[in-house]
Amino acid sequence: MLLYDYLASAFEAEGVDTLFGLMGDGNMFWMTAMAERPGVTVIHARHENAAVAMADGYARASGRVGVATVTCGPGLTQVLTSLTASVRHRTPMVILTGQTPVEAAFHLQELEQEPLVRAAGAEFIRVSTVNQALDAVARAFFTARTHRAPVVLSVPYDLQETDQPWTEVITTSAALVPEQAPLRPSPESAAEIAHLLGAATSPVIVAGAGAVRAGCRADILELAERAGARVATTLRAKDWFEGEPRDVGLAGAFASEAAREIFAGADLVLGVGARMGYYTTEGGYLFPAARVVQIDTDPAGYLDGQRVADSYTRADAAEAVAEILKLMPPRGAARDAPSGRPRPDRADDQPDGPAPGTHRPEAAVATIDRALPKDASITVGVGHFWNYVVPGMTGRGPASYHFTYDFGAIGQAVPTAIGVAVARRSAGIDTPSAVIEGDGSLLMNVQELETIARHDIPLLVIVMNDGAYGAEYHKLAARGISGEQAVFGRTDLARTARSFGLRAERCDSDEELRAAVAAFVAEPAPTLVDVPIDHRAVSVQYRRLHYGTGTVSFGGDE
Repeated sequence: MLLYDYLASAFEAEGVDTLFGLMGDGNMFWMTAMAERPGVTVIHARHENAAVAMADGYARASGRVGVATVTCGPGLTQVLTSLTASVRHRTPMVILTGQTPVEAAFHLQELEQEPLVRAAGAEFIRVSTVNQALDAVARAFFTARTHRAPVVLSVPYDLQETDQPWTEVITTSAALVPEQAPLRPSPESAAEIAHLLGAATSPVIVAGAGAVRAGCRADILELAERAGARVATTLRAKDWFEGEPRDVGLAGAFASEAAREIFAGADLVLGVGARMGYYTTEGGYLFPAARVVQIDTDPAGYLDGQRVADSYTRADAAEAVAEILKLMPPRGAARDAPSGRPRPDRADDQPDGPAPGTHRPEAAVATIDRALPKDASITVGVGHFWNYVVPGMTGRGPASYHFTYDFGAIGQAVPTAIGVAVARRSAGIDTPSAVIEGDGSLLMNVQELETIARHDIPLLVIVMNDGAYGAEYHKLAARGISGEQAVFGRTDLARTARSFGLRAERCDSDEELRAAVAAFVAEPAPTLVDVPIDHRAVSVQYRRLHYGTGTVSFGGDE
């Protein structure tokens, strides 16, 4: 058996059923061997960075290890943005990359791969001999699973074509991963937090993705009831408490003005399964008077250039909350019962409207929100437009959302959403998959529309098309500098998408937008909806962060 066949069998033994990649000399034999496995689907991307983002999205939606492959040299250099984003999202992923031949005295694509991979923060495993390949695959999957990290597995392509003498006896990472009971807090830590909650007059509990994974929603709400605390979430736990009387919505940049007032008056903030990083706390300014306590399985201490909390408890969210509850007074002693989540701030409350033929962004998002079922999966890109999308999409739990802000990179949402949609299709989930992206971002990965069509992926691509880099336009305008260098005009994205084989519409009215989304929901097929919006519209967040006012709705020059 040739080594590439053995490696394919090892990946198959790890349970891999979907592979995202772009073929080249360094991986073409292995990629072909993977495609020949009857239970494996290969999604051929048009760009390496997109292939890795697809594997990232697949891992996020499936809870499994995402798998991608690229060739050596430029094939690997192309993936650095998606690789870094997946590191920061803590995505379990294995990327098989070819390396130039071991025996070659010279090769045009020669590159020292490990420093590049390490610079992104990912793990790197080099296979230099046939014997090393025995454990390399299991080690890569073990690391991805236990560290929740992407791992690059590098195999020279002349080595891949080597005959190897082994029979097909493969030890998988499942045999290596130890069973771990949820981490419980020390009695002293639980008692201290219970005491702090009991003594606080205006406590707030902020739940994050760790709390969602632990499934302790009911216990957090009970703890809030006993402590008289308001509850909020990080972005990755968006809408987890929606509808509950103690819910104030999101903490961080997307917090409403009413919620910000509550946070400003808090004297204790308890982060549960939340990293409590810069954007959740706005650099510490969101909770200026509060003592901050963090419960996390891996508290960072310092994160995003700041001290995360005043004290830390290393524990599973569910275990910690359950122990604290045992030390809090019963429900009969519950304190005040607030009236529920504050109303969100309005972005477009001024009489000066958008340019003719464009939507108010807030109104367009409201139409999309109503037209998409509440069980739809929604991947969201980054840019000025997402300041309308995050607060405007409602009535869904954290599992519905996939945010692509991890590296602050535009252009990531569409390929990530492809991976999400493929994972949902593989799992037999027939509720809609959608992505909301900006036009500038889409044009960085527009070739992947062809991937969507070729693989017949049931994905709705909604493009908030302002014909500009809206974020840069407003950051310049807010400084009194013309933003016209960030304005490019609107590409006919519907016609572009149709040329790739998608069903596509430009929607100039709310009714056209509602109908286009409804058509996709009724008959899921590769679809793009082009939503023209006015680049001058200013979101609530940009009013506050850049314009320094709460009253501007359209800003900058024409």
